[in-house]
Formats: sequence, C-alpha cells, structure tokens
Amino acid sequence: MNPLKYIVNTELKDVADAVVHISDVALLRGYGIFDFFRLQDKAPLYIDQHIDRFYRSAQLLRLYPSIKKEELKQLIYEMLSVNKMPGSGIRMVLTGGSSHNGFDPGAPQLLVTQEVLHFAPPTVYENGTGLMLLEHQRELSEIKSINYLSAIYHWPSLSTYNASDFLYKHQGKILEATRSNIFFVMDDESIYTPAKDILSGINRRAIINMALNNFEVNEGSVLLAMLPRIKEAFITGTTKKILPVVRIDDHVLGDGSPGKITRKLMEDYEKVLTLRKEEEGPAW
Repeated sequence: MNPLKYIVNTELKDVADAVVHISDVALLRGYGIFDFFRLQDKAPLYIDQHIDRFYRSAQLLRLYPSIKKEELKQLIYEMLSVNKMPGSGIRMVLTGGSSHNGFDPGAPQLLVTQEVLHFAPPTVYENGTGLMLLEHQRELSEIKSINYLSAIYHWPSLSTYNASDFLYKHQGKILEATRSNIFFVMDDESIYTPAKDILSGINRRAIINMALNNFEVNEGSVLLAMLPRIKEAFITGTTKKILPVVRIDDHVLGDGSPGKITRKLMEDYEKVLTLRKEEEGPAW
C-alpha cells in the first residue's frame, strides 16, 4: 500500500512533509482552527457544510487561507482519490502561521489529513454512556478552535463518575460536551438543545431538521435546574452520530437505559446518513 498523501497549503505531499514551523503560533500559543468530517464508505458526508464552517471559523479568528473554498474541495477530492481510504475521517487545520516574535500571527498554514475513525463500541450505543459536568465555557465558542486545554487537563477525573466525556456547564446553564452537541428529552417528550455559547454542529442541525418531522424541538437555554425533568439525552457529532446518554454525574436519566425517542431518532438518522451518502456520491 502506498503511503498516504496529505494536503499542505495547495499541494499533496507525503505524510512526513505535512509539518509546520517551530515558530508557528498554533504550536506556541494554541492559535488556530480545525474542522472534521467523515466518509461513509467513499462518500464525504456534509463536505460543503464543513468547509463553510471551516472558513467561517478562519474569518472569525482573522486567519485567511491561501486558497478558496472550491479549490480546497477539489484538493480534498484529489487526496481521497489518491489515498483510497473509505470510512475514514478528514481533518482540516489552519494554523496561525510562523511568527516573527512568537506572538503575532503570520501567514496561515493549511494542513488536511486523513485518518482512521474511532467510534464507540456497539455496546455503548445499546446501553448508553455517562457524562461528567465541568464548569467551563469555551473561548469564542462559535469557532472550532484547536484549543482543548481544559478538557485534556481534566480528562483523568472522568473516572470519578465512570463517564466517557465532560458536559460543560456555565452560570447554571448546560452548554455542550467536549466534542459534541447535546439534546435532552423532557418528561413531556419535547426535545431541548442548547443554542448559545456552543459550536453549531453540522450533525446537530441535520438532527434538528429531522426531529422536527415528529417532535417539538426547542433551541434555547437548558438550565441545570431542569435536570430532574430530563428523561432521555443524547450527544451528536461526526464520530458520535447519535449516542445515548443515560447518566449525568450520578443522576440517572429515566430508567437508566436509552429511551424510546432516542432510539427512534437513532434509527431515523441512519436513514438520513444513507440518503446523504447517496446524494454526495463516491469520491473515487
């Protein structure tokens, strides 16, 4: 098998050449953005939406890629056709660039890599997972930043509640998980999902649009005080799809197993992803 090719700025290069300079402020100061999408078989799911969000994050951080969106998309398709790696993940990174003084950003560096995907085991989708509350709000939360300092620093404490991830809370509001958005099913079977001070997830939006066909979906504040009313919960994301949550800290949701609404949405979303795969078509 030939070595993988990655995108470095405007060219396909060997993995060994996909590097940034030691003076890059992404390395020195954690200043940069990324986005991530996946292939379902050979189809790049939601590629246009992810590229749009990538460029929006770049603009908000005042970083300007050296190529336009359509050029990047064409380069990604070229990389996919060369690597021929179905069912994989695509990571787009834009760094702050090399700095003359170790602080001021320079010319941004674009790196696009392809990697093996890691989903939760089937038993987790069947039985659900637990989350641990953490007081934190991401800086510039609408940006998909490379800065995960708080989550990585606190990661060893997840074992306290036998949890798989953190659920961020701030000033009495529930926000998002470390790398996922979250939805709650209340005791009246309405669905709530936080809408402010979070990253606007691509899968989140697709699931909202899907769920509206059968359920009431409320986008707004979700207060910690609402926790006793929550009967079901699930997190969403590129590598999560819809992953049931059955416990937050030591508070068990419902009967402690994935609920009927979560299970229906899981089934429905698999159909949405299959349709999306057919619409996107194979990359090679």
